Amino acid sequence: MQTRPACTDAQLDASARWRPALATAIRERDVTTTPTTVVRPARWFVTFLASALLVACGGGSRGDTYAKATDVQGQCCNHLEGAARDQCNSEIVRVDDTNVAQTSVNQDTYACITTHFQCDPTTGRPTQASAQKQLECIQDLDEGVAAE
Repeated sequence: MQTRPACTDAQLDASARWRPALATAIRERDVTTTPTTVVRPARWFVTFLASALLVACGGGSRGDTYAKATDVQGQCCNHLEGAARDQCNSEIVRVDDTNVAQTSVNQDTYACITTHFQCDPTTGRPTQASAQKQLECIQDLDEGVAAE
């Protein structure tokens, strides 16, 4: 006569308890849609549209830095009131010819202004540290042109 080890019976009891759960999981797997069927292509499509819209609206790697820089400076002047605001806005350097504003030298110069501009709302002008960083950035551009 043979005796069975106790663990074999325990294993059979455990598998009997898990059978309904496994059967339910297998049954549901056949009818449940997976995220790859609809969601993943939809995400790619939305991502593509968003990136195309960003590039089309000038939000790409560069954009028009001249327009951005004059807007940032104008927004800083808007913290002031009355004649002080008008004077501040009149002191913003503007380029009348759009072809000149679009040259690479001007775009690089205004990129320095846009990148390093920090507004002092009490004066409507850049902070001292901000102005220093803008100057250093522009001087670095000049050194790069001189080296070429």
